[in-house]
Amino acid sequence: MSSLLVLAPRLLVAPGRDGRTPTVLTVAASGLVTATAAGALATALAFAGRAAHPASSLQQDLGGAYALLACVALLALALPLVTVVRGAARLAVVHREERISTLRLLGATPREVTALVVVETAGQAALGGVLGAASYGALLPLGAAVPFQGASLSVRELWVGPGVLAAVVVSVCAAAAVLAAVESRRAGRPRPGPAYRPAPRRYRPARAAVALGAALGTFVVTTFLELFAAAAIAALLGCLLLASVAFDAVGPWLLAARARRGARRAPGLPQLLAARRLLDDPHAAWAAVRGVATASFVVGAVVGVPAVATQDGEAHARVLTADLLTGALLALGATFVLAAGSAAVTQAVEVLERRRELVLADRAGVPAAALDAARRRAVLGPLLQASAVSTLLALVLLAPFFGTAALTRPGALVAIGGVVAGGAVLVAAATWTTRPLLRRVLAQDARPAVGGHR
Repeated sequence: MSSLLVLAPRLLVAPGRDGRTPTVLTVAASGLVTATAAGALATALAFAGRAAHPASSLQQDLGGAYALLACVALLALALPLVTVVRGAARLAVVHREERISTLRLLGATPREVTALVVVETAGQAALGGVLGAASYGALLPLGAAVPFQGASLSVRELWVGPGVLAAVVVSVCAAAAVLAAVESRRAGRPRPGPAYRPAPRRYRPARAAVALGAALGTFVVTTFLELFAAAAIAALLGCLLLASVAFDAVGPWLLAARARRGARRAPGLPQLLAARRLLDDPHAAWAAVRGVATASFVVGAVVGVPAVATQDGEAHARVLTADLLTGALLALGATFVLAAGSAAVTQAVEVLERRRELVLADRAGVPAAALDAARRRAVLGPLLQASAVSTLLALVLLAPFFGTAALTRPGALVAIGGVVAGGAVLVAAATWTTRPLLRRVLAQDARPAVGGHR
């Protein structure tokens, strides 16, 4: 153990042959998670404070509803936040995998190696957490400019305090350390060669039947909503939840079906490579866009609410519904930001894990530009498909209730399109951050072994 204590500082500072791109991405991902979590928590606490100490009749009547909706948004962001933290922890482990294998060959036990990995990952997460906390503080004036309840939240209301902010940083570090400990157990194990292709996972028709049943049930409930009176509201919320869960269950199948069609009709090499990559693991591709699909479904479900409330409703109800759409768009934007962070770390992990496969493809004459384009398509394709399909599904399911209300207020649809387009550009830009890592991997002097010889 004493020798490991001597080697630990060298392990922490050694950049490795892949450069410092993975380290920078790991720190940036931790900072992104910290800033987003602190912002969402600050919003929930601010609305809870207004509900406890109302300053207007609107806050007195609907303060509890605002606080509840803010907590729901915070819970909805939990899955994307965990996805980014897990990707960052996995990247930190994969980046050091060769040195982990070396330490094990030198006699280090799995527990000792795990301890080193956890310390390193926690240190990177702590640095990212500090940067994320600083970013949260710098963005407070921007958050205070968003109107809610007829008046913007002040910077003082959005400031969570040093204690809560420190708790967020510690939570991010603890989550990164735990996930790194789990990932380090699999580090150093031999992986299948590039010729290996796992057996495709079969999808049972029961998933499609459940999804169709949920969609039809929601459509029926929204059609006869007025006949059910108050009981229909609970039935509607239940059906919407069931429809969202059912769509999540068939999401990988939809991506796989699109990838199979794309592989058959691919006009070029990048399209073919992207389709084959999606077919290799559609579940992993869907896991990366699940948060965006859920947020898009929620936005599609509330897009017609402000128009209906404007036609017939009290002043407080109109303000609530308008704020509901604003909050949903903000949540969708935050989800896209997290999706961009997840795309960056995931692409870096894939480059490192598929190193041998990428080098073999490069030596076989596949252009590096085609490999890079395939990576971007494999990320942007599922993202746009999940967002568009989930939004359209929500609009169709609630069409009997909203009617043409959503179409009479095209500004909401334009806002959704703008958020989705901006999110897609952000995710595409995030994938470009791993291009230097890909170039370094393809520029290696070592050639893959063929028949036991180099």
